[in-house]
Amino acid sequence: MFRPIEDRFLRHKEAIYLALLWLGAAAFVFLYLANLTGSLLDDDEGTDFYEAWQLQQGQQPGIDFVAEQQPLFLLTGKTIIAVAGRSPFFLRLAATLQLLAGTFILTLVVRKIWGVEVAILTLGLVLSSGVVYLQGRLFRPDPMMFAWEMAGLAAVLLAVRREKRWLWAVAGFCYGVGVLWKLFGVFPVIGLAFYFLYQLWSEPARRREILVAGLFFAGPFLLTAAGVPVLLYSQLGFYYPEILGHHWNLGREQSLWQRIPYVLDFIAGFFYRNNRIFLLIPLLWWLTGKEMKRVEARPLWWQFVGPAVFFAISRPLNPRYLIYLTPVLAVILAWQLQLLFARLSQKEPRFALVTPFTMGGVMAVAILITTPSVPQLFARYEEGTLGLASYVATRTQPEEIVLSDYATINFLANRASIREASVIAGGRVQNEVITGAFLIRRIEEAGVTMVLVHVKGGSPPPHQLVKLVDYELFRAYLHANFELLTVYDRAGQKIEVYQRPDE
Repeated sequence: MFRPIEDRFLRHKEAIYLALLWLGAAAFVFLYLANLTGSLLDDDEGTDFYEAWQLQQGQQPGIDFVAEQQPLFLLTGKTIIAVAGRSPFFLRLAATLQLLAGTFILTLVVRKIWGVEVAILTLGLVLSSGVVYLQGRLFRPDPMMFAWEMAGLAAVLLAVRREKRWLWAVAGFCYGVGVLWKLFGVFPVIGLAFYFLYQLWSEPARRREILVAGLFFAGPFLLTAAGVPVLLYSQLGFYYPEILGHHWNLGREQSLWQRIPYVLDFIAGFFYRNNRIFLLIPLLWWLTGKEMKRVEARPLWWQFVGPAVFFAISRPLNPRYLIYLTPVLAVILAWQLQLLFARLSQKEPRFALVTPFTMGGVMAVAILITTPSVPQLFARYEEGTLGLASYVATRTQPEEIVLSDYATINFLANRASIREASVIAGGRVQNEVITGAFLIRRIEEAGVTMVLVHVKGGSPPPHQLVKLVDYELFRAYLHANFELLTVYDRAGQKIEVYQRPDE
């Protein structure tokens, strides 16, 4: 009964899998682009909106406003705003399209090396990650960095497979561009450095060849990551010393013994809470361990060295800092599953008929158990942010200064804030880099006419200005010098709106 079906399937297996690959790619394009601006609640993204907008307005980073992000990111945002206006959609689209392109490049290379089954699973396991989905739909440097890291990983895998030096140069360039988007793009390069050192130690007969390959990688990487910024900063001015000081001092009160369990919990949490599907990797090791030690797998395993750097970084950690490990884990698990499917098909040929459904089941499980929830993120919708921005715009003049917990409101309302708008964040508030006394001084110096404060009573709860060490002093100043207009409901957040009364 099943024999004719099985024969037809095997004859057209490659075409069937290719069709599934393209259908899967199309489905993920829809998943990532649909409802792209349904919610504008991300606080970190708001500061990036604001910085790019201020640059487009002719303000100079480091002088007129404090800038956190790299020149390439700011110049990209400036260009998009100049062409498309203050559009969250087009700004997010620039990041999302790069992430999708990077994933597709890695998928195509994986197909060349391990076949279409591994390619399908790699595509699904990367794009079904909740962390990737959350970050990939924001205007932030992280998804752009991540896209180029995936292109770099693709070039590395191909270079190891084909032993072509020019592919190492391509990899170095891609990772260099990743660093141009965000300095954390150096983490996968740390793993590759250890990979080359291991190769030099373990294969003495090939040391000259390995050393030349390493130089082919290092040259373009250093030229791109260190040389290009010289050109970009020459346009904007070198504005990093202040912001690097902010980052360096965050969490400095934490001792090494406090740091070790914190970092271990952070790394474990990334694997468990965000990508539970990857817990299959150690379970499948007994079956695939021999294959996983092959030469082309070595660059993948050495990527896990990078997170050790977090023991030396005092600042609070976010799951997105480990996003670069997602495609590494995806390739390893996809390869393991393909080997498992092949062995099962050898024992029972009819298993090949259900392999596509099994692959679909794996991806369905991955997308349903990841955290944050992809279905919930996809369905998010709120009008409070745009409504609050409109409220601010109608009650202030374009030249007036507005101070807010969230620079997103300033960006959407077309109202500038104080110089330090992009560093009003929970970490800096709790580390007393930003204090109420400091804000009072800046409000008076800048002539701020409106202040927005996220207060307790809503959901999610506030974590920025209300955490000021001298919040009572700041609140007393507002009550004495400003009038409370309203408490605005921004998608559950309670935002108090204060305006300086007319004199």
